[in-house]
Amino acid sequence: MAYLAIIFLLGLIFVPFHYSVYISFIFRLLLIILPFYLIMEIAYFVKDTPKRRESKKKEKTKKEKITGILEYILLAIFVIILLLARNGTIMKKECPEVVQGNPDAELTIKYFFNPFCPSCWKQEKIVHTALKKYGQNIRLERYDHRYCSTAWNQLGLMHIPSFSFELDNGTKNFGSLSDEKLSGIICDNVKC
Repeated sequence: MAYLAIIFLLGLIFVPFHYSVYISFIFRLLLIILPFYLIMEIAYFVKDTPKRRESKKKEKTKKEKITGILEYILLAIFVIILLLARNGTIMKKECPEVVQGNPDAELTIKYFFNPFCPSCWKQEKIVHTALKKYGQNIRLERYDHRYCSTAWNQLGLMHIPSFSFELDNGTKNFGSLSDEKLSGIICDNVKC
């Protein structure tokens, strides 16, 4: 069971998920519960050490050997799947991942995020509010920075979350923005 908890934590880091209220709630809940579960597993492991030492002295049956080998093979398969997902070989995302707002708007905003970044979770609320207010006046392109790193590097962005505003006289890049700052930049470039 501890293997599954560790695999799940690796999956949270390597495999992106789509933003959904329910999925974010479930993942945040599991992120709170999993460390306690792993601590309980470690305590059980330490407590059970004398029994394991005695069982090592006994010869394992053929069935126990096969079960142990199958566990390691299954663990290796899960790790390979996670690495392939991280590499983008499987579960490849499009860049941009989602386009929101008005596709024909004058102002295009490229928003780079990572679903496992706490400051991105805060920024997501601000972006959602701005979309409600100015959705008809802006085109918001969402980029998962893990899969769209070439676009991120081409724009010269340094931090996550990041914004790139395509304006008439070029592009302007920003890191994390407050609600007032984001509204100010939008209203400076389009009619509010």
